[in-house]
Amino acid sequence: MSVDREVVKSVKEGSVRAFELVYTAYVDRVYRFLYTLLRSGEDAREATQDVFVKLWDSREQLQEDRALSFYLFAICRNHAFNILRKRKSQAGVVEEYQRDQPSVTLSAEEGTEDTYSALLEEAIETLPPKRKRIFELCKIQGLSYKQAASTLQISDGTVEVQVAKAMKQIRLYMVKQDVSRVCE
Repeated sequence: MSVDREVVKSVKEGSVRAFELVYTAYVDRVYRFLYTLLRSGEDAREATQDVFVKLWDSREQLQEDRALSFYLFAICRNHAFNILRKRKSQAGVVEEYQRDQPSVTLSAEEGTEDTYSALLEEAIETLPPKRKRIFELCKIQGLSYKQAASTLQISDGTVEVQVAKAMKQIRLYMVKQDVSRVCE
């Protein structure tokens, strides 16, 4: 049995020491790979930690005949694509909001993308739990209404209505927040 197979076997069996060795051996490579995909040091650092957490959480599914790097970089790729998909979706919601609300403007200091992203996060948090879940599946994870309906075992129409209500609620929340910030 090769060293890599022994390490995979040990991690699979729950050896914290083996996992620490894996972390030490791969953390820099994982970070660099994620940085090239995400183009953000902060996102890459956070994603690096997420990747190792996912590896640990799914350790029981590891196959000893596969190289550990196979698992790590598959998790990296999938996680990075989810982050990029979420960014794109959030940007789309912000653009839609800005298009629908031309009369409300923020000052130059407040008009940053980070401000809109934070405001969007706040708005999403105000949604009722089921509506929030549907919104996240469709607008953040990028599932179609049909896929979200199948995942949640509800009708396509329900998904469509809940997404529309979520968008309306988010727009209203953002308008109220913008107006209160502009008036301060």
